[in-house]
Amino acid sequence: SGFHRATLLNGLVYLIGVSGIVGAIGHLLRSDAAARSMGWPPGSPFQWEVGVAYLGWGVLGLMCPWYGRGFWLATIIMASLFLRGAAVVYVKQVVAARNFTPGNAGAVFAADIVVP
Repeated sequence: SGFHRATLLNGLVYLIGVSGIVGAIGHLLRSDAAARSMGWPPGSPFQWEVGVAYLGWGVLGLMCPWYGRGFWLATIIMASLFLRGAAVVYVKQVVAARNFTPGNAGAVFAADIVVP
C-alpha cells in the first residue's frame, strides 16, 4: 500500500541516508572525538575507512526516492551488513575489553541492531 511504501522510503532516506551522512561527518571531520567516544585511541586510520563507508551508504539512502525497489533492496542489504558487522565489533569490545563507552555500548550499538 501507499502507507507501507512511504514508511519504507522514509526509513531509507532518514535511517540510512541521513544517519549515514551524519556518521560520515563524525568519522571524517571529528575522527578523534568519534574514536574517543568508542573507547578507541585517537589518530587511527580506521576512522577514514569507516567514514567513507558511512558516506557511501548515506548517499545510497538519499538516492532512494529517485530509484526503484531493486535499488532500495541493494541499499538495505549494504547498510544492514555494515551495521550488523559494526554490532559484532561492539559486542567483541564489550566482552574482550570491557569497553562500555557510550559510542561502543550505547545508542549507536542499539541502532546497529534495530535499524537493519
